[in-house]
Parts: sequence; C-alpha cells; structure tokens
Amino acid sequence: VGCTGVACASSCLLGQTEEVDVYIYDYGKLDVVVRLGFTSALPALLYDPGCTMCPIGIGASGLCVLRFTLYPSSGSEPSFNGLPLTVILWELLLGPRNLSEAVEFLKGLYVESPPMAGAAMLLMQPGHGAAMVEWSPKQICVSPAAEGVLVHANHCILDLRDAESSKIAKLLDESKRRQAAVESRYAEELLAGKAPTLDLQQIQSFLSLSEVQNDDVLATVISCPRERALYVRFRLQIRGMERVEDTVACDFWQCFEG
Repeated sequence: VGCTGVACASSCLLGQTEEVDVYIYDYGKLDVVVRLGFTSALPALLYDPGCTMCPIGIGASGLCVLRFTLYPSSGSEPSFNGLPLTVILWELLLGPRNLSEAVEFLKGLYVESPPMAGAAMLLMQPGHGAAMVEWSPKQICVSPAAEGVLVHANHCILDLRDAESSKIAKLLDESKRRQAAVESRYAEELLAGKAPTLDLQQIQSFLSLSEVQNDDVLATVISCPRERALYVRFRLQIRGMERVEDTVACDFWQCFEG
C-alpha cells in the first residue's frame, strides 16, 4: 500500500491519493469528511479513510497536512514506546501552530517521545510556503520551507535511506515509478509554459495519471486552504464499475467547504 502526493505552495494547493486495500475498506463506504469547529479558531476540514482516525486536510490554524508511510533503514523497526502517527496528525491539525512551529514541534518529539515508526509529511500553509518532513524512530529530516512544488510517495528522498528488504522492494519500486510519473508531467507543464504555479485542474490531472492510480486507490483528496475547501474523488461503489479506471473516467469530485 502507498500514496502519492503533490504540493504547490504558490497556489496553496496540495493533494494525495489514499491507497489501501479496497476490499478490507469496502471501497470507502466508511470514509468520512469531518468539520471540527472551535470557538477561538477556524474549523479543521479533514478527510479520514475508513474512520481510521488518521486524517489529512486543512487544520484549524490553516496548516495543511499530507502523510505517507515510509520504510527507512535507520530505526526501521517500530518503537512501541514511541508516538503513533495518528496522535501526531491530530496534534498538528487541531493545534494552533504555523508551518515553522509545526516543524519545530516535530523535531522536539525526539527529546522525549519520538515517533513509533517511519513516516513522511508534506506540510503547507498560506503565506508560509511548503516543507517536506521524513522521519524514523531515531532521526528526522526536514527540507527548507519553499514556494515551489513538492512531490512525495513512499520512499525516502531526503537524508534517510530506504530499508533494504525483499519484503518492500516491489513497494519501493512502485513508489519511485509513481513519483517519477508526476515529476515528468510537471516537467512537461514547465516546458509548455503552464507552470511553475499549478491550478486545481493540474493537481487533479497529476493525481489521475495511470501510473498513479491503481486498484488500491480508495480516494483522491485535494486541500485548498485559501477557499477552506476539500475536493474528494471517492472510489465508485457501483456494481460493474469497481475498477479504478471507472472512477477516473467518471471524474466526479465532491467539494466540501469549511
């Protein structure tokens, strides 16, 4: 299982595929979009696959979060004394932090309670740029906040290294292929003069590439923090249209506003 994500800070858009076993998750019948409001802050607008409490989306502070499973060689074995990813996600999405404060919070976890297992995030906030974060239970790596385009899948691309294991070799190869497909399409847009700033339709098309979409994609989710909106293309649950190609061909996006 894996996910593919892209963030464009200059247009304040970021999105990812949600890739899991669609049979276990019953084609997304338990997927939810939640709007959590507070008296002293704007509501968080979040997509949660299968009510797993592992959301992505727009946080109460305007901080947007995408998350990816990672298999780093440095401390690749889970630390059962560490913090699970879901706890970190909720802290970021419901907390008051801006982008730089969120990065410092993640670094500070290694003082007492590092993450339980490897993961990566794309973080973005209007006016603050976007940043990439990768970690293992023993190490964290952060890219400088920037206004460009960031792409991530399920392999390490900062200073961490992927674990060398035959069990995940195919997954890592597929991850690199998905990321390369998105980067190649972005290069084409640059040469055509349609980038570096990407609009909603371009992000949708990047995440709809045949190399990115497969039969384990449960949904495709795009966050638009300036509009406080989530665009979600759920997997079709119609008999006879179970293939992911049917969902992509239908291309029905629902907009949830917060």
